[in-house]
Amino acid sequence: MHPKTTTKKKTIVGRDFKKIDMAILKQDLSFLKNNVKQVDAEMFTSKIRGIMDNHAPQTSRTVTDRTPSPWFSVESKTAKQARRRAERKWNKSGLEIDKQISQETS
Repeated sequence: MHPKTTTKKKTIVGRDFKKIDMAILKQDLSFLKNNVKQVDAEMFTSKIRGIMDNHAPQTSRTVTDRTPSPWFSVESKTAKQARRRAERKWNKSGLEIDKQISQETS
């Protein structure tokens, strides 16, 4: 029996850039460019961060960082994929030959 592995929780922070309306973002950025003449780097960064928070707020999620199981190898993963592929083909077609192929891969 294999010893129980410890898992680590990791928090990932990101933004969903796919949901940004580019026309509105360009409008907000041009407004920032037109209104700011002499700005230090920290103020500019905070303004950009504020605009990004409006368009794509930061989201965080916790994921479990697991070590790979010693009994689940690359070969077993590819065999499982082949079995499922054959089973799905058999379920879709209903042919006897696909049933036999599915049973042979099991």
